[in-house]
Amino acid sequence: MPVVEAKSVTVKHGQTCVLDAVDIALEPGELVLALGPNGAGKSTLARLVVGLETPSAGTITRSQDARIAYVPQASRRDPSLPLSAGDFLSLSAGGSPAPVTLLGALGTSQLLRRPLAALSGGELRRVLLARALGRSANLLVLDEPLAGVDAASQEPLYRLIAQHTRENGIATLLIAHEVLSVLALADRVLCLDTRLVAEGSPGEIAQNAQFTRLFGAAMTEAAIHVTTDPSCNHRMAAHG
Repeated sequence: MPVVEAKSVTVKHGQTCVLDAVDIALEPGELVLALGPNGAGKSTLARLVVGLETPSAGTITRSQDARIAYVPQASRRDPSLPLSAGDFLSLSAGGSPAPVTLLGALGTSQLLRRPLAALSGGELRRVLLARALGRSANLLVLDEPLAGVDAASQEPLYRLIAQHTRENGIATLLIAHEVLSVLALADRVLCLDTRLVAEGSPGEIAQNAQFTRLFGAAMTEAAIHVTTDPSCNHRMAAHG
């Protein structure tokens, strides 16, 4: 059974239709990647899934045992808050060591003693990701979780997200601009342009005309390569 299911959800902000009659279902152990241009409704979909926004029409149904962890696109922090990154993770996890352990897996355990307010944007994203992955959640919603993280670090971090999703049976909705770093890791891909214009496996989406319309011919050629080249798939499988 899906952890969350949306049927014909429409969101209007004033006279502007942000999402139009979108259907999705997120299953346990499945990494679903949402792609689309700016203004396509991806962040609105994320807020709908976690319950921070109410649809103008349609329905959102969550399983009774849904436990949500969420990394929003933008995060605010109080510069006067005297918390280290380690304290922040320990408090948010109720004393569980899991987020602190995961921060080490993310390659940034040295941040634990740093004041939260002193972290760079990319460092803060890693801390927020560790917090989300360390929670006992079965629904994980990540909206641009690696924004500001250096390009060389993105692919291994996306592999960690994919591995965590499958090993723990989590339904994960991931929104990302780093298409080529994450595309082949997804189980299913949604292409949004206010409406859900395409849905399928990474290989199917890479060869879909709607993907080319949204991202262009050069991106399409690269996407086909990463989803069909056996060496790419082997390297990714070897890491999770």
